[in-house]
Amino acid sequence: MKLVIYGVPCNHHADGTLPTSAELYHELGQNAHLKGWNMLDHPNWVKSALLNPSKTKSSFSFALHDMEGKLNQALCTPCYIFGKACKIKRTQSYIQHCQCERCFMLTHNTVECRCPTDYKRCGICSKLRHLQLEHKATHCPWLHPTIKCDCAPNCFNCRYQGLPTKGHYAFGDNCPLKKNMHHHGSALVPPLPQPQAQPTLAPLAAVTKPAPTFTSI
Repeated sequence: MKLVIYGVPCNHHADGTLPTSAELYHELGQNAHLKGWNMLDHPNWVKSALLNPSKTKSSFSFALHDMEGKLNQALCTPCYIFGKACKIKRTQSYIQHCQCERCFMLTHNTVECRCPTDYKRCGICSKLRHLQLEHKATHCPWLHPTIKCDCAPNCFNCRYQGLPTKGHYAFGDNCPLKKNMHHHGSALVPPLPQPQAQPTLAPLAAVTKPAPTFTSI
């Protein structure tokens, strides 16, 4: 999930630059309720902070992998950055869905599919042993005057989820299940040993290295 911290002091360095991603990471690690979380990317300042050096407060974003349902605690507990109490809010990140072109599941892509390479499933009716290009009236439970199936589009993935099924197919980009998918494209970074020099991507933990000295502008 992607989170944004608001009201962060823009403690510029002596050369006018903002604190680095590693320094922001260090500050996050000082908050007890964020310790032990796996980060999916480095903290990054929002664009407005980078373009406007006169700002005294701004925001930065980061992504966490919530395996234990701690999101509410993170959102409700004050987060201190550079000694200032800041607010954390959740933001949605829309990344293109992944769908298997073999079985049409939305949980993996075709390369990761565990079905045999000769596995056939129709994207129209969901039946096995034929593809949607081969679909015809004999595969359909309804009667048709010709060999061609002229049924209205219907999505079996939405049917499994109890959602409206009419007007689209499971393989169509207009499927609402695909529009509502908000998963991260970045793979989870495995836990790493506590860094000795600069903090790096790892579960947030207490950092014993003293915080760098800043000069406010």
